[in-house]
Amino acid sequence: MKALTPKRIDAICDELVRIYNHTQSLLQDQNLSEVHLKRMIADLRDRPVSRDTYAQTVMRLKRAAQATGQPSVQLEIDIINSWGDDGGYPHYPIMIRQSVPATDVLYFSNMIANRDNSIYTHRAAVEPGEWVVLNRSPTGVIEIDANDILFDESIYKEIPGWTKRGYEQFLKLHSPFQFRRAARIGERYGHPTSGWRLTAKGKIHELVDRIFR
Repeated sequence: MKALTPKRIDAICDELVRIYNHTQSLLQDQNLSEVHLKRMIADLRDRPVSRDTYAQTVMRLKRAAQATGQPSVQLEIDIINSWGDDGGYPHYPIMIRQSVPATDVLYFSNMIANRDNSIYTHRAAVEPGEWVVLNRSPTGVIEIDANDILFDESIYKEIPGWTKRGYEQFLKLHSPFQFRRAARIGERYGHPTSGWRLTAKGKIHELVDRIFR
C-alpha cells in the first residue's frame, strides 16, 4: 500500500483510461453495440442431503424464480468482473449468460499481448477468452433473466419437496446473491435443503473428472 503514492495512482488511472479507449475503438471498428458473454461454473458433486454447494445454489435461484413467477434474479457482483466468450472459462455444467453493452467492456483477451516468457513464468497476461466488464450499477446489483441461468439437467436432478412458500423464503435469503469468487469466510454458503442428486450420466462425469483432475 505504501507504494501507492498519488503519482502512481494517477499513472494507473491514466493507463486504464487508455486501455478502455483502445478497447472501445476496436469494438466500434467491428460495429459492435453489445457482446454476448457467459460465466461457467464447475460443480460435479452428488449432494443428496446437507447443504447445497455455491454452484447448486445458483441452480436453485433459477428454480425459485420460475416457481414464484419472477422473470429475473438479482446478483451482487464486483465493479470489475471477468466473463468469457466461447473459448473462455470452459467449466461445466452450469452457465450464466449475459448480453453486455460494448461500452461496458474494459478489455478482452485478444487485444492483450503475451508477456516475455524469458521473464515471466506464465506467458499469457490474461486468461484466454476473457472479457473484463465494468459493472455500472451504483449498488453493485444487476438483474439476470432467469432463463439465462442454464445447467445440464441430464447431469443433475432435483430432489422434490420444495413448495412455493419455500422458494419465496429462499429468494428472501439469497437475493441479491453474492456472485463472486469467495475472498472471505462466509461468502460461499449453501442453503440447507435436500440438495441435488447426480443422475447416472452425472456420476459417470464425476468419476471421469476425478480420474483426470
